[in-house]
Amino acid sequence: MNGSSLESHLVYELFDPNDKCVTKVNHVDENRVLFGIIFTIIAVFSLVVILIVTVTVYSVNSTRKIFAYELLNFLNITQLIYLLPTFVVTIPCTITKCPYFTDRLTIWLSWPDTFGLYAGAAINCLIAFERISVFLSPSIHKVLVKYAIIWCSISWLIGAAIVAVSNSIGCHKW
Repeated sequence: MNGSSLESHLVYELFDPNDKCVTKVNHVDENRVLFGIIFTIIAVFSLVVILIVTVTVYSVNSTRKIFAYELLNFLNITQLIYLLPTFVVTIPCTITKCPYFTDRLTIWLSWPDTFGLYAGAAINCLIAFERISVFLSPSIHKVLVKYAIIWCSISWLIGAAIVAVSNSIGCHKW
């Protein structure tokens, strides 16, 4: 099956062609495999670095109990969730034109990307707020430390809420 017949074989059943929220990228066939290989190398390197940092921070924090390290590990776990669709959807679809995924399945498999993006942003804001509170308001910092799991859970709930809202209005990010 040549490229043009494969492309005509794909069915984009969910999306209105006038909808700019999710669109198919055109004119990438010439460099698809090369880009896929480079992207795979970068993604694997990112995964290895995040895993090394997570294990290192966890082992250091098990003896020192530093709140910023707990937040950093929450951020690292969120980034691992964010990377999941890269290996499940993006890399296979970059290299093979994704003939085995329907649009609905691609969206379903890609929700961790949106979740990780927004939950990671919320945790980054929490880390910044925690660092500022160390110097400007020790009483607020004590509250942050005391309820650390709740604050990190709120960050994850923000990510989940954005996934739910964006999917309910039909704007799927993938």
